[in-house]
Amino acid sequence: MSWVLLAIISAATIALISVLDKAFLHYYSRSHWTLLLLIGGAQLLIGFVLVVATRGTEIPWFGIQWSIVSGILWAFNTVLVIRVLSKKEVSRTIPIALSFPIFVAPMAVFVLGEELSTTHWVSISIAVIGSVIISTNFNDRLTRPTLDNSLYILLFASILLAGSHIAIKLSLEELTVLPAHGWRALSFGTVLLVIAARPEAINDVFKMARQKSFGLGIFAVNEFLIANIGMLLNLLALSLGPVSLVSAITATSSLFLFLYGSILGIRFRGFLGEQVNWRTLAIKGISTMMIVGAVAGIAIS
Repeated sequence: MSWVLLAIISAATIALISVLDKAFLHYYSRSHWTLLLLIGGAQLLIGFVLVVATRGTEIPWFGIQWSIVSGILWAFNTVLVIRVLSKKEVSRTIPIALSFPIFVAPMAVFVLGEELSTTHWVSISIAVIGSVIISTNFNDRLTRPTLDNSLYILLFASILLAGSHIAIKLSLEELTVLPAHGWRALSFGTVLLVIAARPEAINDVFKMARQKSFGLGIFAVNEFLIANIGMLLNLLALSLGPVSLVSAITATSSLFLFLYGSILGIRFRGFLGEQVNWRTLAIKGISTMMIVGAVAGIAIS
């Protein structure tokens, strides 16, 4: 299986993860700290199991260090994204958070020595422009566009995610996919637990457990199954292909989010707080097609 196909499947999975995270925040959680606390605990457990299961006689410190750095950057990215996701539409939040390829590209050129053609640079830029458009608010006449104030938070989160991808690519030069994922998950979960271990979040988790909340079931399936499949597929794609192009293809999660959100929003009016009307669908559709077209340019060039 080619790294392009792996990256596309990973993107579809990442979009599903985002939808389920939003469902948990929208219907079950009292605070975004609750979700962060649960994610931290789950990833710490997963990371510990993988690290123990894949340990060997030799300790590849170079790869381990970069996996840990990747996890730390990813954790801070997650805190910012989940914070915005708890207040904004998932179809507007995630595409901007996934505009990180524009930051990965120059990092990959200078840090990893990757070479990008003019087509690659243009395609990456178009993908980011599409992400900006989807975060733009218009009035009823489609005039006076204004950027949502969360744009800057999400762009900073994108820079953190770009750094995380560069770090894990460096890790994969020495580690295979499973130990790289294990060490990254271990550091990721540890940082999230330290940040999110707040009284209100802990009390919320215990309350949900006592009530046997269906939300915990959704979280468990999402975090232990779907999220790990998506992350492992993405790591496998990164191990086989250039990080700048794999990252750009990962941004196609925006398309899958548009499809998931539109279908569910039309079928279940007001689902996840999504706005579903001709204006918002048109804007989201145009911007997501820009992203997909950009990724197609990367794949065939």
